[in-house]
Amino acid sequence: MRLATYEMQSPSGPIEVAISRFPGDVGGMLANVNRWRGQVGLPPTTEAELAEMIEPFNNDRFSGSLLHIEGVEQHIVVASIFESEANQTWTVRVSAVPTVASAIKGEVFAFARTFGATD
Repeated sequence: MRLATYEMQSPSGPIEVAISRFPGDVGGMLANVNRWRGQVGLPPTTEAELAEMIEPFNNDRFSGSLLHIEGVEQHIVVASIFESEANQTWTVRVSAVPTVASAIKGEVFAFARTFGATD
């Protein structure tokens, strides 16, 4: 499921980038968001609150959700990307201290939007 893990050091602290691929929708967005929230010490959210947390995007073959989950000491910047033709979900998840996560969020989201791009 996890295809690659990259770990690096920034002057502010460690960064972990994980790229995974799962069959289907991996239990749904709410379950995944609540798992990630738990990893940074946040309580679960509700389905009603979920829409406010997600920035959706689409291209020819993929539909995705971008999130920035902000724990006190750790943030997770994550893209969950559903590939409908293959019925699988890709995730690109970056865990880092708040300053680093905020600084690289744009690049992570830009990378996620390239999934399925044909240019």
